[in-house]
Amino acid sequence: MIIARYDQRRGCIEGYQLLANNTDEGHIPWQPDGFDSDIQVSAFAPEVRLHLDNPVLRLPANTQDEEDDEEPVVMHLEHRQTSDGTANGNGSILNTPQAQASRPRRQRRFQTEIHMRQGSPGHLRSSFFHARCLTPEEFAERSASEFPYGSVWPPPSIPSRHRVMGAGLHRPYFLQPHDSALSPLDVHDCAFRIMKWLQMRELWFDPRTHPGIFPGIFNLNDLPSSSSQAAPDNNRPMMLPVLRTTTVGDEIATYATLDPDLYTPTPSAPFRGIWVGDYGPHGCEFVWIDQYQDQDPAAPPPDRDSMTRFEGESEEAFAARKREAAIYRGSLMAVKLTGDPNVPRGEITFHAADLGEHGFVRVEKEPPFAGVRVVRSNGHVAHEGFANDAYIDGELLLISPDRLAHHWIDMERVNYFHRVDIDRFLVPE
Repeated sequence: MIIARYDQRRGCIEGYQLLANNTDEGHIPWQPDGFDSDIQVSAFAPEVRLHLDNPVLRLPANTQDEEDDEEPVVMHLEHRQTSDGTANGNGSILNTPQAQASRPRRQRRFQTEIHMRQGSPGHLRSSFFHARCLTPEEFAERSASEFPYGSVWPPPSIPSRHRVMGAGLHRPYFLQPHDSALSPLDVHDCAFRIMKWLQMRELWFDPRTHPGIFPGIFNLNDLPSSSSQAAPDNNRPMMLPVLRTTTVGDEIATYATLDPDLYTPTPSAPFRGIWVGDYGPHGCEFVWIDQYQDQDPAAPPPDRDSMTRFEGESEEAFAARKREAAIYRGSLMAVKLTGDPNVPRGEITFHAADLGEHGFVRVEKEPPFAGVRVVRSNGHVAHEGFANDAYIDGELLLISPDRLAHHWIDMERVNYFHRVDIDRFLVPE
């Protein structure tokens, strides 16, 4: 998961990986109402930050000019007459405004691949590729299959106006040339690909000055010496290649933009957003949580003014019940944005069918969740490689609009989830 933002000081768009780690390794015992055994709840205090040392994406405002900077500098000879009438060449670089104006400029053209300067260590290279949008027919055909759903991205569980082809689970050769944008008409502004690889440079050496390299392969006595062949000039280096330029370890990743409307909470959907959760040995994982108010999106919210006060109900309790009627209704779904070896990204991690009275279980009495509303839910589990996946019974604890917990009943485990404030990462410091 990356956060992309524009840095006006350097005039470029940069994308950084979003990281999280748990800074609290404590445990708290909890015995839920109706359960006989205690559960050790792992404390969760996530530290969320950007990996600023290594940008995943870097696009300057003018990629053409940046490529021009990489072109070799040409030495021009200025000839002038000497006192004896001969021409004397003096090497200089013509960088005058007149010379630069006369220098032919490269024509603007659509770039299917943009090499990115990222300051990566060693020989790591990366390129940016535009992705071609799938037609509705292509998406319907591919998404009808089982996991990995024809390798479309974003997966069907995440709403999106457009979708593209992903790189597949194993090797990037699953992609075809027509899956990339070949013209401006094919460009999809909400998805792209990044290819990374290791590039080994050429290594050259002179066997006369370094005879110990590969002994027995190069014999200086075998150099041409007959009159029909010119003898080598010992004053000039004789460079022989040891290793040609080659690329290894290529990797392609497909990225898609998450619409801000999908993670922006509203008064009627306060749990909507991007969250970070504690997944035990798998570490921290980011999830997208959406709150569906009704099966029919056009259905109006309940009329709180028409609600009647129960006999003996206090004014404070009646006001709280009216607030809950507007918030705790519909369903809630959590989808992984980053995955693990068991349940990959793009899959549902837990789901609560009804936050209202039909899904209500209890108000918890025991600490550390005393006073928290608990509703029925289902958690998604699988063996390694997403094999034999299934949904098991669970409970969702609605602590606050910024904090949730999920109780995996059979596994006797509780996961905390904290909301991530995406806005604080969008502006460079």
